[in-house]
Amino acid sequence: MFRRTVWLFLVVTLAICLQGIGASTASAHHPIIVATASCSNGAAIISYTSTSWDPGFADGVNPEIDILFDGVKVDMGAYTFADGFQFSNQKPAPAAALSVDVEALAVGIWGDGFDPGQSTVVTVTIPTDCSTGIGRFTGGGKQVDISGLTITKGFEVDCDLHEPSNNLEIN
Repeated sequence: MFRRTVWLFLVVTLAICLQGIGASTASAHHPIIVATASCSNGAAIISYTSTSWDPGFADGVNPEIDILFDGVKVDMGAYTFADGFQFSNQKPAPAAALSVDVEALAVGIWGDGFDPGQSTVVTVTIPTDCSTGIGRFTGGGKQVDISGLTITKGFEVDCDLHEPSNNLEIN
């Protein structure tokens, strides 16, 4: 009876050890994306940085990562040792969008041979008013009649959305 118990124990232990040897390490292969939306020169832009799931190691290398705005490819980059396993850029936001899904999609095969297809998505809210709201239109002139009377006129239209002050001046 003792031999049978020992034998069963050894078989179970051997089975567990073989499973441990044969099992591969589970890895979370995926690109990481961080994005923000802001205004620049009167237009909405989306700034983003995409980083490898495993920066600093050969497993995290990937020759092609696509960046998509609402499913439309707008840029691509690669994770390499030289660039620190990340890349950044900014692109114009889609017109009339209130929010945009920014996606990093692994197209290339990972450095450890893992198949592509993984992605990460973040949603950013687009600013609704990127107009600078500042501008000015001026004009005027001078008129002298035959009696020598001089009339000058001028106008100024300020296009400041925050403090409107439109003036018409006649002298």
